[in-house]
Amino acid sequence: MRYLFVALCTLIVYSCKQPVTEKIISKYPGGKVREKHFYSGNDTTSYRTERYYPNGELHFKGQYKNNVPTGLFE
Repeated sequence: MRYLFVALCTLIVYSCKQPVTEKIISKYPGGKVREKHFYSGNDTTSYRTERYYPNGELHFKGQYKNNVPTGLFE
């Protein structure tokens, strides 16, 4: 019975999460991704962003809230 309760609680927590949408914002002329944003739900003003070098390595990532940079950009 205890395992059923834990499984049910886990299912409820994970089902309440909003889906994350990935959108490619720009690409380099060769076709590699330059920048992409990750949106949660329908809110397009708060998102996580990732920018890449032309060789495909991650340049930085960070958060925006109401289209304003927030927190650390790594």
